[in-house]
Amino acid sequence: MNYNGIPVTFPTRISELEFNTVMDTGFFGEYTLTPEIHSHPYYELLAALRNDFRVEMLDGGVISMKPGCLCIIPPGCFHATCADDVMPEKLAVRFSFRRQRRADDSGLYRLCNDIFAKITAPVTIYSPELCANMKELRQELTNSKIASNELVQSLFIQLYIRMLRMLDTPEQSISPVQTLTDDNNTRYYKIEIFFTDHYNEQITENDLAVELGLSKRQLSRILRSIYGMSFREKLIDTRMSKALVLLRSSGSPIDEIANLIGYTSPSGFHIAFKKRFGVSAGEYRRLSSEK
Repeated sequence: MNYNGIPVTFPTRISELEFNTVMDTGFFGEYTLTPEIHSHPYYELLAALRNDFRVEMLDGGVISMKPGCLCIIPPGCFHATCADDVMPEKLAVRFSFRRQRRADDSGLYRLCNDIFAKITAPVTIYSPELCANMKELRQELTNSKIASNELVQSLFIQLYIRMLRMLDTPEQSISPVQTLTDDNNTRYYKIEIFFTDHYNEQITENDLAVELGLSKRQLSRILRSIYGMSFREKLIDTRMSKALVLLRSSGSPIDEIANLIGYTSPSGFHIAFKKRFGVSAGEYRRLSSEK
């Protein structure tokens, strides 16, 4: 398989359960980090192969990734991957899952759905075997040897079954425990409360500046310091996070969701969602729906 910068998708069927895996530069590029805060409309599986790095969350949580560790990041969770000195070798895939139509019910989909319903924040697994599995997947996906496609399918099945088994054992997972400790801690929580309470209103940068007793220039500097974002970027990210939840958990029409999260024009929401996640809101709902 020749990767040319376009995300590659690969379906994996296990009984009535179907995983859809998305792979891009984070999988085919050995040494890649994304220091900018971002999120995905899918689950993300990160594997640390060589050297240490960190997964930093928007709320200040930090996960230290060492070789042999994997991190599962849920949809809509804003995060960044960073390292101090030596560039780490890592792999990342994104995935969604659904129930296949007209497939016999083995209980596997229900088990998978129950497991991932509990993952509302990043969790880590220590499994050098799973890391080796992902590395072998990359090798097979980039060659054209005999029966490579069949071997890739087998490796994906092993990956997902082993992952489910480990996640079904509670002591295998841990959550980030570090929190913000800098001078912006108090302001961070006030800003989060402001956006949580008013994201669906026609708020402005001046409204938040007044709330915090700051000038617009001071506020702009603080937002950049805490989030690496402008006021508008932070507002859009908050709205997109809410949109992901509503698209997954409600049956509301997409245009109605756009209005619920503060967009006066549905087209504005559709453009913003596609720009943010690379898929349309309708496609995201289809991929994440339980069928």
